[in-house]
Amino acid sequence: LAAFEALAIVTELVSEQAVEQCFELTKDFEFTGGLLHVAIMQLVGFFLMVFVLLLTSISTAVLSLQLFFTIRLLTMGPTGFDKAKRFYQDNRMWVWRERAIYGVKWSLVWFMVSTGFMLYVKFYLEGAPQVEEMPHEEKEIEYNSHKTLAYTVLAVFMVCTCIIARLVTVHQQVFDVAYRSVDACTNEMNRHLLSHRSTQR
Repeated sequence: LAAFEALAIVTELVSEQAVEQCFELTKDFEFTGGLLHVAIMQLVGFFLMVFVLLLTSISTAVLSLQLFFTIRLLTMGPTGFDKAKRFYQDNRMWVWRERAIYGVKWSLVWFMVSTGFMLYVKFYLEGAPQVEEMPHEEKEIEYNSHKTLAYTVLAVFMVCTCIIARLVTVHQQVFDVAYRSVDACTNEMNRHLLSHRSTQR
């Protein structure tokens, strides 16, 4: 239950950041000319952030509600533990917990990707009106420096995304192996006990 509370807090914070990033979207788009790829990346980053908001909102709601209802059932009296156990082990609640944990894992990955795209656009276009007033040579240098910085920021965020994605997949793989090994150990122990009982008979 303590883990539920911690995860709910984390997803709430990510959700808050996702909302703020969505409102940062500029109203200016250019779907023709040399800035077409910038407009596409900005829209992709925006819709990815909306997807992150959806994942984190689901995770926050599921983890918070299940934490509250579990504690509420636990404190209902002598049969509270059994009621809480029945609620926690219900297949529908298990499915929603799996979805919530999926949201916790992958919202961080997509949040990093979306932030990289949106910062790329910001660094690519930042200061454009001032640049237009410069002489031609200085303007070319300034535009190239903006492009270089934008590509660098995007590359850094893509590397960070790969690191987080690797972290998520490794944890999931180790968990899956451990989960299957527990079942295997239990089955082997059961077989040992059954064979031991049969020999005693």
